[in-house]
Amino acid sequence: MTTILALVKQNDALSHLQQELPTDVRLLTADKMTASALSQIDIIYGWNQMGQQILALPDHQVKWIQTISAGVDALPLAQLQQEHILLANTSGIHAESIAESVLGMLLMHVRGLQQSAVQQTKAQWQKPEHHRLTTLKDKNLLIYGTGHIGQRIAELATAVGMHVSGVNRSGHAAPYFAATYTMTTAPRALAQTDVIVNVMPLTASTQHFF
Repeated sequence: MTTILALVKQNDALSHLQQELPTDVRLLTADKMTASALSQIDIIYGWNQMGQQILALPDHQVKWIQTISAGVDALPLAQLQQEHILLANTSGIHAESIAESVLGMLLMHVRGLQQSAVQQTKAQWQKPEHHRLTTLKDKNLLIYGTGHIGQRIAELATAVGMHVSGVNRSGHAAPYFAATYTMTTAPRALAQTDVIVNVMPLTASTQHFF
C-alpha cells in the first residue's frame, strides 16, 4: 500500500485525484493524520510544516515530494538530495494568475486606480492630476525571466500595446518577446525601459539581484 499525504486545501483537483487513485494507493489529508501515520507516508503532495515534521522522523519512508509551486527554495534541498528523495515542482502552473496580477498592478499605477480605491473607502472624490495619468500603450517593459510566467506577462503586455523585451541567462529568444538579452547585455535596454518585472527563480545567483 502506497500512502500519499495531501498538504493542500480541498479543491476540485484533489477531489479528482481521490477518485482516480488505484485501490493500492490511499490518500490522507492533514486533518486526518495521526502521529502513528506520519512514518507511513510515501508521497507528500504540497508542502508545509507537517512535511518538515515527517522528514525529521528517523524512520520516515518518504520517497517523493510533489509541490504545488514553481519555487522549491523553502524545502530542505540538501536533505532531499542526501536521502535520494524525488522532488517535483509545478513550473508554469501559476503563469496565468501571476501575469494577470502584474497587468493589474501596471494598470493601477498608470491609471491612478490605487488613489481612486482609497478615496472610495472614504466616500470622497477628487479629480486625478491628469498630468500624472498615462497609459501602458507604447511603454517599454523589460522582464527578467522568460519562462512560462514571463512569456504570459509578455503576451498580455503586448496585447495592450507595450514593447516587451526579456532577460535570461543566455539571451535566447522566447515567445512574445521582441528582443532578449543576457544579464550582462541587459543594461543597454535599461536606459529605455519604463517598467521592470522580475520573475526570476530564487537561486543563489538571483537572490538580492535587485
